[in-house]
Amino acid sequence: MNNNTTVFSITYDIESFPILEEVSLELTIQATSGDLLDLHGKPLSKKWTPLNLKWVYDDQNLENGLPDIALWRAGEYACSEEILPIIKKITKNSCEFLPLKVGEANWFAIHILKTVDAIDREQTIFNLRANGKVNRTKRFKKLVLKSDVINEAGLCHVKDAGLHTYCSEAFHSEITNMGIRGLIFNKRQTS
Repeated sequence: MNNNTTVFSITYDIESFPILEEVSLELTIQATSGDLLDLHGKPLSKKWTPLNLKWVYDDQNLENGLPDIALWRAGEYACSEEILPIIKKITKNSCEFLPLKVGEANWFAIHILKTVDAIDREQTIFNLRANGKVNRTKRFKKLVLKSDVINEAGLCHVKDAGLHTYCSEAFHSEITNMGIRGLIFNKRQTS
Protein backbone atom coordinates (compact mmCIF):
# COMPACT_ATOMS: atom_id res chain seq x y z
CA MET A 1 0.00 0.00 0.00
CA ASN A 2 1.46 3.34 -1.00
CA ASN A 3 0.12 6.15 1.17
CA ASN A 4 2.50 8.85 -0.15
CA THR A 5 3.28 10.38 3.23
CA THR A 6 6.26 12.60 3.85
CA VAL A 7 9.74 11.20 4.50
CA PHE A 8 12.85 13.10 5.52
CA SER A 9 16.60 12.79 5.29
CA ILE A 10 18.44 13.80 8.44
CA THR A 11 21.51 16.00 8.80
CA TYR A 12 23.16 17.41 11.89
CA ASP A 13 22.93 21.07 12.87
CA ILE A 14 26.70 21.48 12.91
CA GLU A 15 26.46 25.29 12.81
CA SER A 16 24.60 25.37 16.14
CA PHE A 17 25.97 22.44 18.14
CA PRO A 18 29.28 20.70 18.92
CA ILE A 19 30.07 17.17 17.71
CA LEU A 20 31.33 14.11 19.56
CA GLU A 21 34.56 12.21 18.94
CA GLU A 22 36.45 9.43 20.65
CA VAL A 23 39.16 10.47 23.09
CA SER A 24 42.72 9.74 21.93
CA LEU A 25 43.19 6.86 24.36
CA GLU A 26 40.00 5.19 23.09
CA LEU A 27 41.24 5.30 19.49
CA THR A 28 44.68 3.99 20.53
CA ILE A 29 43.12 1.03 22.36
CA GLN A 30 40.95 0.17 19.35
CA ALA A 31 43.87 0.51 16.91
CA THR A 32 46.21 -1.60 19.07
CA SER A 33 43.70 -4.39 19.50
CA GLY A 34 43.00 -4.32 15.75
CA ASP A 35 39.31 -3.93 16.49
CA LEU A 36 38.16 -0.50 15.32
CA LEU A 37 34.49 -0.39 16.18
CA ASP A 38 32.29 0.31 13.20
CA LEU A 39 28.54 0.76 13.13
CA HIS A 40 27.64 -1.04 9.92
CA GLY A 41 24.09 -2.29 10.43
CA LYS A 42 24.86 -5.61 12.11
CA PRO A 43 23.93 -5.96 15.82
CA LEU A 44 26.84 -5.19 18.14
CA SER A 45 25.26 -5.06 21.59
CA LYS A 46 26.65 -8.44 22.68
CA LYS A 47 30.28 -7.45 22.09
CA TRP A 48 30.02 -3.71 22.70
CA THR A 49 31.90 -2.02 25.52
CA PRO A 50 31.16 1.65 26.30
CA LEU A 51 33.36 4.12 24.46
CA ASN A 52 34.73 7.35 25.93
CA LEU A 53 33.90 10.44 23.88
CA LYS A 54 34.49 14.16 24.18
CA TRP A 55 32.87 17.29 22.74
CA VAL A 56 34.54 19.11 19.86
CA TYR A 57 33.39 22.70 19.50
CA ASP A 58 34.23 26.28 18.77
CA ASP A 59 32.78 29.27 20.62
CA GLN A 60 30.04 29.77 18.02
CA ASN A 61 28.47 26.32 18.24
CA LEU A 62 28.65 26.20 22.03
CA GLU A 63 26.40 29.26 22.44
CA ASN A 64 23.28 27.06 22.14
CA GLY A 65 24.43 24.57 24.77
CA LEU A 66 24.56 20.85 24.09
CA PRO A 67 22.18 19.04 21.73
CA ASP A 68 19.88 16.17 22.64
CA ILE A 69 21.10 14.21 19.61
CA ALA A 70 24.70 14.71 18.51
CA LEU A 71 26.76 13.82 15.49
CA TRP A 72 29.40 11.21 16.14
CA ARG A 73 31.83 10.07 13.44
CA ALA A 74 30.69 10.48 9.82
CA GLY A 75 26.92 10.39 9.75
CA GLU A 76 26.37 8.46 12.98
CA TYR A 77 24.33 9.84 15.84
CA ALA A 78 24.21 9.58 19.60
CA CYS A 79 21.45 10.59 22.03
CA SER A 80 21.52 11.71 25.63
CA GLU A 81 20.29 9.41 28.36
CA GLU A 82 17.39 11.78 29.04
CA ILE A 83 15.80 11.33 25.63
CA LEU A 84 16.69 7.65 25.15
CA PRO A 85 13.17 6.40 26.10
CA ILE A 86 11.60 8.72 23.51
CA ILE A 87 14.02 7.69 20.76
CA LYS A 88 13.55 3.99 21.53
CA LYS A 89 9.78 4.38 21.29
CA ILE A 90 9.80 6.10 17.88
CA THR A 91 12.50 4.12 16.08
CA LYS A 92 10.23 1.07 15.72
CA ASN A 93 12.97 -1.46 16.62
CA SER A 94 15.07 -0.25 13.69
CA CYS A 95 18.00 0.60 15.96
CA GLU A 96 20.03 -0.63 18.87
CA PHE A 97 21.41 1.76 21.47
CA LEU A 98 25.02 1.29 22.49
CA PRO A 99 26.40 2.93 25.66
CA LEU A 100 28.85 5.81 25.41
CA LYS A 101 30.48 7.90 28.12
CA VAL A 102 30.81 11.64 27.51
CA GLY A 103 32.68 12.96 30.53
CA GLU A 104 30.41 11.95 33.41
CA ALA A 105 27.26 11.79 31.25
CA ASN A 106 25.72 8.66 29.74
CA TRP A 107 24.99 8.83 26.02
CA PHE A 108 24.00 6.15 23.53
CA ALA A 109 25.09 5.52 19.95
CA ILE A 110 22.02 5.20 17.73
CA HIS A 111 23.05 2.19 15.66
CA ILE A 112 20.69 1.92 12.69
CA LEU A 113 20.07 -1.72 11.82
CA LYS A 114 17.61 -1.26 8.95
CA THR A 115 18.57 -0.70 5.35
CA VAL A 116 15.54 -0.68 3.10
CA ASP A 117 15.05 -0.86 -0.66
CA ALA A 118 13.06 2.36 -1.01
CA ILE A 119 14.23 3.98 -4.26
CA ASP A 120 11.39 4.33 -6.73
CA ARG A 121 13.44 3.32 -9.76
CA GLU A 122 10.70 4.28 -12.22
CA GLN A 123 10.62 7.91 -11.10
CA THR A 124 14.24 8.38 -9.96
CA ILE A 125 16.64 9.86 -12.51
CA PHE A 126 20.18 8.57 -12.05
CA ASN A 127 23.15 10.80 -12.88
CA LEU A 128 25.00 8.76 -15.51
CA ARG A 129 28.58 9.30 -16.64
CA ALA A 130 29.54 9.21 -20.33
CA ASN A 131 30.22 5.45 -20.09
CA GLY A 132 26.65 4.80 -18.85
CA LYS A 133 27.63 4.03 -15.25
CA VAL A 134 26.10 5.88 -12.30
CA ASN A 135 28.23 8.78 -11.05
CA ARG A 136 29.78 7.85 -7.70
CA THR A 137 29.84 11.33 -6.17
CA LYS A 138 26.40 12.56 -7.23
CA ARG A 139 24.27 9.49 -7.87
CA PHE A 140 20.95 11.17 -8.64
CA LYS A 141 19.60 13.99 -10.73
CA LYS A 142 16.26 13.31 -9.06
CA LEU A 143 15.76 10.89 -6.16
CA VAL A 144 12.23 9.64 -5.46
CA LEU A 145 11.64 7.41 -2.44
CA LYS A 146 8.84 4.98 -1.59
CA SER A 147 7.27 6.60 1.46
CA ASP A 148 5.49 3.46 2.66
CA VAL A 149 8.76 1.52 2.91
CA ILE A 150 10.50 4.25 4.94
CA ASN A 151 7.48 4.91 7.15
CA GLU A 152 7.38 1.20 7.99
CA ALA A 153 11.06 1.28 9.02
CA GLY A 154 10.94 4.39 11.22
CA LEU A 155 14.66 5.27 11.04
CA CYS A 156 16.80 3.69 8.32
CA HIS A 157 19.37 3.83 5.58
CA VAL A 158 18.24 3.40 1.98
CA LYS A 159 19.96 0.80 -0.19
CA ASP A 160 22.01 2.41 -3.01
CA ALA A 161 21.35 5.95 -1.73
CA GLY A 162 24.66 6.64 0.02
CA LEU A 163 25.28 7.30 3.69
CA HIS A 164 22.21 9.42 4.41
CA THR A 165 19.84 8.57 7.24
CA TYR A 166 16.12 8.69 6.49
CA CYS A 167 13.15 8.83 8.81
CA SER A 168 9.41 8.49 8.84
CA GLU A 169 6.95 11.31 9.20
CA ALA A 170 6.12 9.98 12.68
CA PHE A 171 9.80 10.17 13.77
CA HIS A 172 10.07 13.73 12.44
CA SER A 173 6.84 14.82 14.15
CA GLU A 174 7.79 13.34 17.52
CA ILE A 175 11.29 14.88 17.51
CA THR A 176 9.89 18.26 16.45
CA ASN A 177 6.95 18.23 18.90
CA MET A 178 9.19 17.23 21.82
CA GLY A 179 11.66 20.04 21.01
CA ILE A 180 14.57 17.62 20.71
CA ARG A 181 17.58 19.56 19.43
CA GLY A 182 20.44 18.69 17.10
CA LEU A 183 18.90 17.43 13.87
CA ILE A 184 17.85 19.12 10.64
CA PHE A 185 15.12 17.42 8.62
CA ASN A 186 15.05 17.70 4.83
CA LYS A 187 11.77 16.79 3.11
CA ARG A 188 12.32 14.26 0.30
CA GLN A 189 10.35 13.58 -2.85
CA THR A 190 8.19 10.48 -2.55
CA SER A 191 5.91 8.29 -4.62
